[in-house]
Amino acid sequence: MRHKLLSMICLLAFIIIVVLFYVFFSIVIGGGDKYGNRLDGIEEVELSDSRLDDVEKTVADNGEVESVKVRLQGKIVYFDIVFNKDTSKDKAKEIANKTLDEFDEDEKKFYDFEYVLTQNTEDKENAGFKITGTKGPKTEGISFIKS
Repeated sequence: MRHKLLSMICLLAFIIIVVLFYVFFSIVIGGGDKYGNRLDGIEEVELSDSRLDDVEKTVADNGEVESVKVRLQGKIVYFDIVFNKDTSKDKAKEIANKTLDEFDEDEKKFYDFEYVLTQNTEDKENAGFKITGTKGPKTEGISFIKS
């Protein structure tokens, strides 16, 4: 009887250890794509690097823009736009909103758009502005967070 009880305890301990190893490796090692299934359907509305370069060039050609960087990561299009020292916050927001015209409706409904609008000035009293904004697939325009 004593050996039977000890065997049951050992068997139970072994099963618990196997389950814990399985859970540990599932969590730590994981598997598959780092984005999971969040990118399902991206093939139908894929944005090429050349297309993003064209958007970047269009924004950079604006006289108010000092520099611009557009990049794609997963389903998010990031815009980092630096404006001239004479550009107002409202004008910067207007230029950011015009970037959405470069994308068709399917792209706007699939991708998220993130904006960081900054102004570099050499003036000690006016440090310039930094505005962040976002546009999700279900929203119409950019929601600016800080202005």
